[in-house]
Amino acid sequence: MKRLISGGLALLMLLCGAALADEEGYLREGLELAEMVGALARDDGYLTSVGGMSFKCIDLLKKADFTTLKSAWRCEIPGEDALKALIGSELSDAGMEKMWRMLPSAVPSMYNARQSQEAIAAGSILTYSRTYRMPEDFAPRIYVLELEGAMIYVAFDATGEDTITAFAAPIFFEDGMSVEQVIDGFSMEEMPLTFEKVA
Repeated sequence: MKRLISGGLALLMLLCGAALADEEGYLREGLELAEMVGALARDDGYLTSVGGMSFKCIDLLKKADFTTLKSAWRCEIPGEDALKALIGSELSDAGMEKMWRMLPSAVPSMYNARQSQEAIAAGSILTYSRTYRMPEDFAPRIYVLELEGAMIYVAFDATGEDTITAFAAPIFFEDGMSVEQVIDGFSMEEMPLTFEKVA
């Protein structure tokens, strides 16, 4: 039975990895994960069980349409050598590898952390992740999905030798801010990030 389950999981990861063969595949998977974030935001039973019912920022997300994509933006994290040149500081090989692997999910999380403690907690509660077999020529990346009434980031991190994990969570921002202004806030002084509109 255990072999059957592990074999099924391996097949599922293989199929999921194939789904990420191109830009369209990443966007399709990103939108699917964004819808799961929306489902969590509207799930009062889930929110009660994790203590998130009182967050006003989650109440706003309940009104959002997680199926209507207004725009999509992508930022590929540069390779380790380019990243080292950008950072301009000495890191051990282990430190550089760790930074390269976790940077996509860390950048938007740090942005939420600058907004408020509530944003950090709500972002953590509403994060939805899925693991895939690593596609060929994979580079860690961030997508920002502008939806009707919400912005979601989907970060694709290298989490193993042959696996990647996508983390989707809401981006919390001040009322009236454009997606371009939010994206500008992702860049750190020591490491500017470049986003390209892809949809």
